[in-house]
Amino acid sequence: MMRWAALVITLGLGFLVVPAQAQVTFGPQLAWGDDTDFGIGGRINFDLAGPLAIDDGLFQNLFASATGSYFFDDCGSGVPDAVDCSFIEFNGNANVPFTIEDSSVSGYLGSGVHLARFSVDTNSVNQTPGLFLPTTDTEVGLNVLGGFMFPVSDLTGFVEGKFGLVGAQQFILSAGILFGG
Repeated sequence: MMRWAALVITLGLGFLVVPAQAQVTFGPQLAWGDDTDFGIGGRINFDLAGPLAIDDGLFQNLFASATGSYFFDDCGSGVPDAVDCSFIEFNGNANVPFTIEDSSVSGYLGSGVHLARFSVDTNSVNQTPGLFLPTTDTEVGLNVLGGFMFPVSDLTGFVEGKFGLVGAQQFILSAGILFGG
């Protein structure tokens, strides 16, 4: 349930902040975090240069990305099956694209903020009392990232690496397909 809530919230928040005239692409993504394992989520990209009236220079093609992912965290070794861990992360990033000469692949570099929520839930009354207490931790942090976009038939594929500098400090590799635009 939480993974679908993460996707819906990401899409909803993205559309709240997208300027009406901005070009929008959106789609699903798969993710892997070096601390949180496999995840699924959604992504929205939209133009920032137009609404900010940036006509030339380094930022003339500036775009934003809003993402949300639910990670199927296994809690690590030695933790009983009765304990469930989950990790949800939302990101808002500003990205500067660059071209790769004589290639249909383009790249981008960016940075932004994330909101990460890690929770541990004990769902068994037969475990040793006090050994695993339910807990939740929410952190706000900063990201740096880079990625590539490439054509996939009439759609756009992407691969992105992101590192949390402050807050949830982990490396996340994401990949997916974007529709629209």
